[in-house]
Amino acid sequence: MSKLNRPLNVLAMTRHMEIDYLRPVPLYQPLVLIGRHLNRPAKDGTPGRKLFHQAEIQSSDGTVLARSKGLFIAIDEKLLFAAGITPPPA
Repeated sequence: MSKLNRPLNVLAMTRHMEIDYLRPVPLYQPLVLIGRHLNRPAKDGTPGRKLFHQAEIQSSDGTVLARSKGLFIAIDEKLLFAAGITPPPA
């Protein structure tokens, strides 16, 4: 689910994640991973910091093996730079 933040041009950290394991996930077999961005509620007309995503792992025949939802919090790159965690933002 965190990979969904990149096309949204957002640097975000995981705040909460829930996973429902529905069936055993086989080893050494092709799997299908599907992630969906659900929403990013706006505050005062600007995108908020909270991003909601969901994801599924499916077998090759489309059977859902696991389902997850997560909350991600957008982080200001300038704050990470000021804390010495990342290089200066572009």
